[in-house]
Amino acid sequence: MSLSCVLLALPLACLLRRIAALPLSRCVGGVDFCLMLGVLMGDLIRRRRAALLARAQLQRLVATRPTALIMLATRAGHIRYASPSFETILGCDPALVQGQRASQHAHPADSAEIATHLARIRASGIDQARFRLRHADGGWRWIEAYGARWDDGRAALVVIGHDITEQVGQTAELLRLHNLQSIRRITGTVAHDVNNLLTGIACIAALDMQTLPPDHELYGDMASISHAADQAATLMSHLRTYTRPLRFEPCPLDLNALVQQFAHFIERLLGPNITVCVALSPSLAPVWGDSSQLEQVILNVAINARDAMPGGGRLQIGTTNLALGVEGSGPDASQPAPYVRLSIGDTGMGMDAATQARIFEPYFTTKAPGRGTGLGLATCAEIIQRHGGRIQVKSTPGCGTTVTIDLPCNPQRHVSMERLVDEQRSLIESQH
Repeated sequence: MSLSCVLLALPLACLLRRIAALPLSRCVGGVDFCLMLGVLMGDLIRRRRAALLARAQLQRLVATRPTALIMLATRAGHIRYASPSFETILGCDPALVQGQRASQHAHPADSAEIATHLARIRASGIDQARFRLRHADGGWRWIEAYGARWDDGRAALVVIGHDITEQVGQTAELLRLHNLQSIRRITGTVAHDVNNLLTGIACIAALDMQTLPPDHELYGDMASISHAADQAATLMSHLRTYTRPLRFEPCPLDLNALVQQFAHFIERLLGPNITVCVALSPSLAPVWGDSSQLEQVILNVAINARDAMPGGGRLQIGTTNLALGVEGSGPDASQPAPYVRLSIGDTGMGMDAATQARIFEPYFTTKAPGRGTGLGLATCAEIIQRHGGRIQVKSTPGCGTTVTIDLPCNPQRHVSMERLVDEQRSLIESQH
């Protein structure tokens, strides 16, 4: 049956039902019957014209906004029409979502927002909202939606949505950077003031220990005060290292030589229960970096590995040449760039996905109170970013953790990355 036949059959069926509902006495009188028939026919013609007009408007709407999600819904919130963009934005067949409730595809935290959005449209005729809809791949897409009443005889609401996932992500990242800069400024000020107080406390304790004999009853108290002051000073030193601008003095560097020299210190630091194994590439390319800062990175990672292996274990340090573009994971995948990879792996307790997602956050630690500052890996990330490289962590609970650090070999690439980092910091500081 053609679409025109359907459009004619629908009003005719409605007309026959309404005529059949009339009292018999009204139908006998020719005047009343003709009058009622004319009224009904006029009403149905107006409705059909409104439906055809709404249909034409919907077709124009879909044609002029091919990248927008367009949905017609009933007053109860059931989807009656979904535009083809549902497949491109959400990865689902538009025909399959018809008849379903719009809230079925919403993030659990946003289901109430969609219901409220539809209710406001019914009440005021127009509304705007922002919520997340599920993608076919299991992820979520942020949608900014505009809704209005829609009368085509069947649907009651029309909602036009735009995918703003990338915009929301950029806003969240900018906010995170702003918060991080605020934390750094506050922490730097506090660390400076506290360090001044600790200097006085440590000096007084040291003078008292020099004047008191070792068997004096106060000598042990002074030693405890001095030890606590030293620990606090170490903490303040970590805070200042993280918050102040890093002095960066890069030069061509043999990473193998640095690891070999530093490995002896690492062995003494980790203790006899942990075996340090070194596997270095014999033809390693020189990197462009600061030796003291890279030693700090290795030290921080090794300390974390030691704490993850309280019963002993093995620490594996290795180096290898790498072209990130070949793997498709570098900043310029189309132009492979020479990198050197430093990997540090342990056989410790490992981490779950939730912990891995936060390990580079400042002050985040899984250690017991008083055992960690939460700045070790945050400082590592800052140093590696300064070098124009990247740092990643792979871990499985019960199977250990591996930290991979990729450092550029090309000084020109380092210079451009350093300039990019400086420009980003200047932009953030200028906005405060």
